[in-house]
Amino acid sequence: MTKTQVLSLLKENRNERGMAHWKKPGTKTGNLKSFGIGLTQLRKLAKQVGRDHKLAQQLWKSDIYDAKVIGLLIDDPKQLSREQAEEQVDELDAGLLSHVFASCDATLAKTSFAFEKPGRPTPSMWLLAVIRTFQEEHRGHGRCLFPGPY
Repeated sequence: MTKTQVLSLLKENRNERGMAHWKKPGTKTGNLKSFGIGLTQLRKLAKQVGRDHKLAQQLWKSDIYDAKVIGLLIDDPKQLSREQAEEQVDELDAGLLSHVFASCDATLAKTSFAFEKPGRPTPSMWLLAVIRTFQEEHRGHGRCLFPGPY
């Protein structure tokens, strides 16, 4: 699938109610646009797209929230580098998308470095360490770091 095809898929599945919520005054959007699609639906769409590291990177660079979420969900954990993860954490913009990073089945948790202890952690790695610790403690409990509707 291409970036254009994914954006078309998102447009076809847009949620007017979610879009209205996104546009409410005071909502922190990080200057991102949104099709208003909830995380459960985005997970289903990500499965349709399939794992694709190159496409994930293209979607991450988008200014569309839903595309970034799909990018996080379809990235290949074998190709995701610590540097890329740190860069993405730095770009979370006040917590936006952190629920995807912290979800119990997140790509980040499947990387080779996710459960290593960092030598000299950067600020981004502190967030990754918090996510990793929480996931270790709650693995198999069906709970995630940021529960609730999205």
